[in-house]
Amino acid sequence: MEAEGNLKILARLKHFAAERGFRGNIAPLPTADVLSENYMSDEIVVSSELLKEPMSLLEGWVLHETEHRSSYPGTIDRLLLWLHLAIDSGVREPYKLTHLFSDLLITERMLSDGTLSEKYRAYLENAPVKGDYLNNQQAHIRDEIERLLGLEGRPKAEKKAIEAHEALCRRTEDLDLRFRRFSQILARDFLGESIASVEKLPRFQPSFLERDRLIRSLLYIGATPSKIEHFFTRIELSLSDAELRQLLLSVGKLYLYNMFVMVSPTLRGVKPSEHPIYEIWNLGDHPRELSLTDTYRHYGVFIPGVFAIRRREITRGRSAKSLAILMDCSGSTGLNMVLSREREAAFGLIQAAREMDDPISFIPFSTRPIEDYMEILSHNYDTIENAVLQVQPWGYTNLTTPLTLALRVAERVGRQITIVMTDGNIWDSDQAISLAAGLSELGKVVLFLFNPAVEDLSAEMKQFMRLVSIYHCDPKTPFVEDALNEYVL
Repeated sequence: MEAEGNLKILARLKHFAAERGFRGNIAPLPTADVLSENYMSDEIVVSSELLKEPMSLLEGWVLHETEHRSSYPGTIDRLLLWLHLAIDSGVREPYKLTHLFSDLLITERMLSDGTLSEKYRAYLENAPVKGDYLNNQQAHIRDEIERLLGLEGRPKAEKKAIEAHEALCRRTEDLDLRFRRFSQILARDFLGESIASVEKLPRFQPSFLERDRLIRSLLYIGATPSKIEHFFTRIELSLSDAELRQLLLSVGKLYLYNMFVMVSPTLRGVKPSEHPIYEIWNLGDHPRELSLTDTYRHYGVFIPGVFAIRRREITRGRSAKSLAILMDCSGSTGLNMVLSREREAAFGLIQAAREMDDPISFIPFSTRPIEDYMEILSHNYDTIENAVLQVQPWGYTNLTTPLTLALRVAERVGRQITIVMTDGNIWDSDQAISLAAGLSELGKVVLFLFNPAVEDLSAEMKQFMRLVSIYHCDPKTPFVEDALNEYVL
């Protein structure tokens, strides 16, 4: 009979929840544990003990559980974002804190709803409600914060509770910002039973859309790819290793793209040409490169350096050039964010080349060129983006071979901008000097150098630097805009 009665109660609760918009299941849980492991799951579980309570209390409890799923947090991606904010604030039990924050918001909302407050009060107190309860919501919520955090009787507990309540109820602010403030206020007080313990989080299974929204939200609040990777290893996502690697790759690309967008005004007004663009033939150029036919057809007159067309017709891009990116990936670039800054600049250059449809020669190098990620005169921009993110630091800096490859490409296309990014710890300056000189005859050569102590560089390195345009870079500061200016303008 008891089992039959419980089924009827569950059916009534499911119907009640459906009226509130909940489309999941309500199922019995044969333990005294009322809470499900994941309060955002599609199933609300009810313990056998709870089923013995009056229906008014049960309906209030179901209201609470459905509000978690529809409003606070409302979605898995928001819950995960709050977890990140709590962890970033130093909270030892971030999941419990997100639950507390959500509970308090639900309490405030339900008590303000005249049609639902009576059912919800029964759930909260399981007893007749005091007459002044609704008139003292703020005091009640402050009491709840003190009770749940164990702050009763502690010095300045009232002040701490008031600050947390103000952060909770600051409706003029974005909800995520309110949670960040709430976390920061309570971080030192929300440590659980043991300060050395780390809360075990439930396994989450966000959809593709929820993962996408989460990544964009994390980047919007300023999280770096390394912080996001650390967060993803802290929580349990139902993803295979391959899916997680792809997700982290997407994070890196989106982060770099966002940085590129910040400086993209550099590219405004730069559009691929709708008509062929011709290089000018100058006195001193080889006579065989002069096209008198094209010159007279287009200009009707021949004036060297002004109205004179070289035979090579360039149809790609505003400035019709090839771009070579030489990215130092030696072991020393793994220190002090050097490789991160190189990736940012390389990614921005790739977007600019994509905009102008210029071919890219991407040559990552250390002791030797890293052939697995190398692309020569390629328009496969997505592949190059992935290579920029996947290459890892190792070995020492050897510029000879990558410069040789870049020179061969420049000789092949006739005109090239060569961007070299390195931390300056170069072992082969002698050979690099002659190669840089050859490249400079075929186009601009720009060096982004992460080594502020120029006086400590070798004489050969200083001579190499005199052959190219030099930027002395601070690893703490992005230089993507400088790289774009050198390439585009």
